[in-house]
Amino acid sequence: MSIESPGNQRTGDRAEPLTSPFAQDANSLGSDILSVAVIGPEPHGRKAVAKAVFGFHAGTVREFSSYPELDDLPKILNSVFDVIVVELDTNPEHALDLVEHICGQASATVMVYSAHTDSELLVRCMRAGAREFLTQPIAPSTIAEAMVRASVRRPVHRTVKQAEAKLLVFLGAKGGAGVSTLAANFAVALAQDSRQRVALLDLGMVVRLPPGLQNRLVTLILAIGEGRAEEAETLYKESLAIIEKSLPGDPILAGSLNNLAQFYRTRRRLPEAAELFNRALAIYVARYGDNHTLTATVINNLAGTYLSESRFDAAEPLYRRGLAASEKLLGPEHYGVAISLDWLAQTSFHQKRYPEAESQLRRGIAIAEKATGPDSQLVVRLLDHMISAVKAQGREQEAAALKERAQLIIAKSRK
Repeated sequence: MSIESPGNQRTGDRAEPLTSPFAQDANSLGSDILSVAVIGPEPHGRKAVAKAVFGFHAGTVREFSSYPELDDLPKILNSVFDVIVVELDTNPEHALDLVEHICGQASATVMVYSAHTDSELLVRCMRAGAREFLTQPIAPSTIAEAMVRASVRRPVHRTVKQAEAKLLVFLGAKGGAGVSTLAANFAVALAQDSRQRVALLDLGMVVRLPPGLQNRLVTLILAIGEGRAEEAETLYKESLAIIEKSLPGDPILAGSLNNLAQFYRTRRRLPEAAELFNRALAIYVARYGDNHTLTATVINNLAGTYLSESRFDAAEPLYRRGLAASEKLLGPEHYGVAISLDWLAQTSFHQKRYPEAESQLRRGIAIAEKATGPDSQLVVRLLDHMISAVKAQGREQEAAALKERAQLIIAKSRK
């Protein structure tokens, strides 16, 4: 197997072919040779994933050192990858958009990886269509099992065998372990791969969910997984109407509002998304206050929606709230705080408060260098925005030096 260069494909500088020590075992498990793309701006994690895949099977892995723009996806998908693995942590919103678009345009198995096991993020990945959620550090056995499943899913001309109905039970050792998410993800994959009807019943939800909602949720999950957007929107609205009537002011209602808002946001229906995010935020704040992961997530979702609408004065106070929550929940030196500072700096910059934006970005860079390393893609992203803030103040030489530093980091990541 060869690991090709990250980013743009090079023509004469390819790595030497390597023989995988696990290739024979992989074949014995039923795995075929797979073509794999690993998309991850953070170089250490991306290379670790590529290495883990390399250790499993004798296929081809290509690394991409930045998230492609959605308009560039067709060029990447023309390479006919069997598996596409996407990093979440550098820019979760863009990564999720990427996952959803890839799932809607290609038959490849999409996997995601993250250093965190955030339950809401996991659910959003499932809704976007990801088949595997890999938590770093990734054990070789985890990669092996995921690749075997991807090999089985790869489209081939085969006859689907009829079988009697089977009952599969997912049981967790304790509450909040992600059993519902695992079962739902499995149900979607089973329905798509077998072309059979699959019923999903979550006994943990039955107690709280209103009557008549369970069947709609099963159908909704399948509609999203199969890219049937109009049907999914109708089911979202029907489910929301039932929950509003039965559970007014409940966090379940807030979650449903957030989900539909995200659905609208990914389709650029921003005013509708903002209205629903606002409603979800009011419920979460009333129940949990600002310093809760659910509240903080919706705060940033709403702020990001306003930013996309160029409503910078509305986005700024929300990003300040999100920053305060990140510092409280994650700690002041977490890279998530650097990301929050970057978002806040964008609102300062667009309101022409350039020194303020520069100050926020300098703090973000210092945190990112410590949390992710001085050569991470998060540092590059912050440097790029810092260049704009410095140039806006007429300091061209300093901007040129920052640009040179960013280019050196990018060049180093492509070696």
